[in-house]
Amino acid sequence: MVIILFSSCEEWNIKTYNVPSEFQPYVDKFKTDAKKYGYNFDDKGLIVRFADLDNNIAGLAYYKRNPILIEIDREYWASASNTKNAHDIKENLLFHELGHGFLQRMHDNTVLANGDWKTIMCGDKLPNDRASNINYRGFRKAYYIEELFTRTNDTPAWSTLIPQFDNIDENVILQQDFSSGSDWTIGSNSLYESSIENGAYTFTTKTSQAFYVLNKGTLNTSNDFYIEVRLKASAGLDDSFGLVCGSFNDGNTPTSLHYFYQKGNNHMYIGESECLGPFIDLYTEILHPNEFNTFAIRKYNNMLYYYINDTFIYHNDLDEIITMYGSQIGFKIPGNSTLYVDYAEVRENSTGLKKRNTTELSVEKATEKKVIHWNK
Repeated sequence: MVIILFSSCEEWNIKTYNVPSEFQPYVDKFKTDAKKYGYNFDDKGLIVRFADLDNNIAGLAYYKRNPILIEIDREYWASASNTKNAHDIKENLLFHELGHGFLQRMHDNTVLANGDWKTIMCGDKLPNDRASNINYRGFRKAYYIEELFTRTNDTPAWSTLIPQFDNIDENVILQQDFSSGSDWTIGSNSLYESSIENGAYTFTTKTSQAFYVLNKGTLNTSNDFYIEVRLKASAGLDDSFGLVCGSFNDGNTPTSLHYFYQKGNNHMYIGESECLGPFIDLYTEILHPNEFNTFAIRKYNNMLYYYINDTFIYHNDLDEIITMYGSQIGFKIPGNSTLYVDYAEVRENSTGLKKRNTTELSVEKATEKKVIHWNK
């Protein structure tokens, strides 16, 4: 968010430079990147400081002050610091505010063909009540930096990709239509109950606590794979539910669940449990509200591809920070809700085992990092 401030009781020299150590690496990188595109801000004054901002605002740029003043919300920064993608989301925020201040860029909520924001300068009131989360990492990052400094209108190739997967040699390692049994927990206690009803796996949460229901041991997520499930939920419009895979609460490996969630009638969240909120909040009109929808994730050559109702909608890369490991697959069910799973199928590439005899079923409290619509 941008605030134009014309007067203040605070007085600084136009060359005043006061950037705390927490912010300095990101300011330094901004200046280094700026020089690649013909800018030099070395002699410019700048003040960056923490503040307690209202209305979930992550940062403010007082861009008509001289020197420029940037305020970063204390709570947001602390929340970001405890996440796996801390470096990228902090850089994204500082580059956004510095874009206001040094580049005089205003908010731009243009959307690319695949649903990604065109620029990290998105913000303020966003279309379709989307979150401003930017997938500022992996192969997208270089584009976003170039766009920031050049305002390029070139369409990045990844935003129009339609992947083709032909002649993939895979083994079916789980195929479940819930006609007689379940590869996920059946039972009941004071917090939840699960059963098979009318040919569907049904999981109901009895309190406001959200849960993951997990199968461990069927899939090795280090291999290439394909997961497809058909599900629906009776849940609130602000609740999210869907498919998870990776590692959770495993003594041998840290928690890392990749997720693909539906929120409300038209939003899809794609992310990882140890990152701050989803990588992206996609708006789509191919979901069938209050009906079964087919969710699918394909992992191929260190990339993840996401599908809704047999339509490709998005892809992500894995890297040294956002990796994939573990052998758990399952679902997230929000509090005071019921999830219905019509069928599930899991296929793994031919180098994987055709069948795994040992699986562990569990129900775990959902522990994703706090999701707030932070504004910029």
